[in-house]
Amino acid sequence: EAGDWTITTVLHDATAV
Repeated sequence: EAGDWTITTVLHDATAV
C-alpha cells in the first residue's frame, strides 16, 4: 500500500537510532 513504505521507513529510522 501507499502508506506501507512510510511505516517501513519510520520503523527502520527508529531502529537506526
